[in-house]
Amino acid sequence: MAGDLESDFMPCCGQIIKQAVNGSGAVVRYAGAKLAGQETRCTPEQIAARMAVCMKCEFMSVSKDGTARFCNKCNCWMDGLMLHKAFLTTEDCPENKWPKL
Repeated sequence: MAGDLESDFMPCCGQIIKQAVNGSGAVVRYAGAKLAGQETRCTPEQIAARMAVCMKCEFMSVSKDGTARFCNKCNCWMDGLMLHKAFLTTEDCPENKWPKL
């Protein structure tokens, strides 16, 4: 039934649901690390290294005008005001291209 339900909606609805689930998990991991007194923010060097991997990844999509980048695997936006998982020590790449720190 879930497959039928998803196919009845616009393709982006599945993406939005995945983003909500992934984002919720990231918030829980972040909060747990913060409460435990652990570092949650990557250094600028760590962020740059992660982003370099993402930008060469086969799952990265770029809008036609080149202003928006999006991972088709983890559903993470790589641009704009959203804090994406490359910034957080509690997050990793679902394809094991970079680990939690």
